Amino acid sequence: MKKTWAIAPWNSQRASWEHIWQFDYDNNLISIGWSWLGNVIGLDEEQIRERIKQLQPRDESALTGAIFRQFQFFHQEIRVGDIVLARKGLMQIMGLGVVTGDAYFDPAKATESNILFFDHPNFLPVRWIKDFNPISYEKTVFQQPTIQPVKDLEILKAIASCKIEIIDSEVDSQKSAIRDCDSALLGTTAPDRATSVGWRYQRDDRVRQFVMEQAKGICEYCGELGFLLPDGGHYLEAHHVIALSDQGSDTIDNVIALCPSDHREAHYGAKAVAMEHKMIEIIKRRAPAKREPV
Repeated sequence: MKKTWAIAPWNSQRASWEHIWQFDYDNNLISIGWSWLGNVIGLDEEQIRERIKQLQPRDESALTGAIFRQFQFFHQEIRVGDIVLARKGLMQIMGLGVVTGDAYFDPAKATESNILFFDHPNFLPVRWIKDFNPISYEKTVFQQPTIQPVKDLEILKAIASCKIEIIDSEVDSQKSAIRDCDSALLGTTAPDRATSVGWRYQRDDRVRQFVMEQAKGICEYCGELGFLLPDGGHYLEAHHVIALSDQGSDTIDNVIALCPSDHREAHYGAKAVAMEHKMIEIIKRRAPAKREPV
């Protein structure tokens, strides 16, 4: 499922906020800072964390994990087709767009803008919706981090119609590009291998086993048996309700046993957000014995 992200172009208390947001908007991109860190593209987690520790200014001394998390979101987890909300402070959405390319590092771009104090060298291509009307809330709806995944149902509902429109247009353009190709030229009989640099989360297999044993082959979401296995058991898959990439825990209270169909829908379906809320309630209703620590 395509995710929705809130990204702050700049500190809303700074006088240059409007200039920087206008630059991002006009150029169909959004940026983040930490220019002192340099280019981290291609570095693994350990290398990035070590560079942060070595180079961070005194006022950032306690933020190694938080800074790394922002770069992990920006360069690893935000995908083409994901939705971006440009936020101003904690109560306003100023822009809505769709990610159209991979994040990149270009310190010269910010310098050429001639905007005072604009030292953001990390850019993400975003096609902004030109007729989007900013939304203001009477309460705090965002948190402080520069980048954050959006889970708030009120926000998601507010942008729902625009969200569908821009995703469909992106898909249509991709399909059009495929149609324009000679079908005989698509694919290859000898695909090349590519090296991938990224992060993966270490999961505790005891959590998965415990949840599976308690489910006894029955999907906790739909109540149906998983398909039959050769050994007579029924196949289910473990699903983290709040994804590890969204700071969800690898614990019994965040893992649910799902049939393959519900598992795929939970990741990619149009009802994924509603499913997430229902799964949280299902876990809350489990018998106490089922939630004992492993």
